[in-house]
Amino acid sequence: FRMTQRVDYNQVARRYDEEALRQRPADPKLIEFCAARGASEGEGVRMLDVGCGTGIQLLANLAQLPRLRACGLDLHEEMLEVARAKTAGIEWLRGDASSLPFADAEFAYVSAQLCFHHFQDKERALSEAARVLEPGGRFVTVNLSPWRMLDWDLYRYFPEALARDERDFWPDERLSAELDRVGLTVTAVEPTDIRKDYDLAERIAFYGQRYSPSQLLAISDDAYAAGMARLQQALDAAAGAPVSVASHICLLSFVAEKR
Repeated sequence: FRMTQRVDYNQVARRYDEEALRQRPADPKLIEFCAARGASEGEGVRMLDVGCGTGIQLLANLAQLPRLRACGLDLHEEMLEVARAKTAGIEWLRGDASSLPFADAEFAYVSAQLCFHHFQDKERALSEAARVLEPGGRFVTVNLSPWRMLDWDLYRYFPEALARDERDFWPDERLSAELDRVGLTVTAVEPTDIRKDYDLAERIAFYGQRYSPSQLLAISDDAYAAGMARLQQALDAAAGAPVSVASHICLLSFVAEKR
């Protein structure tokens, strides 16, 4: 997976873990995979998390599967420094995912969580994921699905973010076809919808920090300023009354097995 500089995460690494939405439980597909192999604590299973960031997902995995042999790979050294400070029980590597520094069939499980849109050469990305998987191994990728969440409040106020995401993400059919091409059989495609109402003033304060979500860093300064102005205009129009903003995101999981 060759990462673009859609966002330079070295600039936000020290603040990355602050957002509550980034916190998540252990990967349920990994737990299921280990259980099917009779490895309830992850014994004998080696996994790779591509685009591991500060290691949030891997730490959650290890808490549930303490004998798992886990490796996290990321392009951004500052993110990895944060991850290394959390534990030495995971192998942390800086690397380019379009040229993974591993032998063929080295892993039983490979994941790419919420990072696919940052990879420039997505075809090569998937080929590499398939190459380092052993036969019968599992690949899981979780991403936003822009086409399923057009009512996300961020898209409403920052339409340039939607246009950028429609370029950087792949529709379901294209991802399924490419997984099949590289020797991975899709066994499940599962959407998870998260809906929440926010106070508009709090939303303005959150988006005003501009370090998360990555869409705000990926659009131009002019587009960002225009979106913040739209938010402020909506708040001003309320004349001091509280305003609730409905938001919806969709996380789409693809599960595939190595043939």
